[in-house]
Amino acid sequence: MIDLPQKGLWTPGDTIRAVLRFRWESEFDAVKVELHRTTFGGIAYGNYIVLRSRKHQRVVKDGRPCIVANLEGVVPDSVRPGTYECKYVRCFVPKRGWVMLFEDVRDVSLRVRRGPPAAPLSEEGAEFLALEVEA
Repeated sequence: MIDLPQKGLWTPGDTIRAVLRFRWESEFDAVKVELHRTTFGGIAYGNYIVLRSRKHQRVVKDGRPCIVANLEGVVPDSVRPGTYECKYVRCFVPKRGWVMLFEDVRDVSLRVRRGPPAAPLSEEGAEFLALEVEA
């Protein structure tokens, strides 16, 4: 499972922080998640975002061991607007290199747009700025 903040839209230059949880017995040094643009153009056209582990640890969740990795990445200036889905989850294993653990995790996605979101205008000419819901 990959927990992404519920931000909705990201723009180039934004820093994305996420948490990845998975089970695997092997030892590894790092993990990365690649999100690719869902329409034409992927890695060959620079339409991808990489989140890399800052740290990871083994924990016990629901009575079973698992790995929790804190990920971080910046939306590159070169990416095009659109929806980006999790294409690969890979771990760096010493003497083996990057090993693919998961592919096409389609329920993990984010959207990228250029520039600030347009504020909706009402028929009366009012401009909506924000609604903050407090817990």
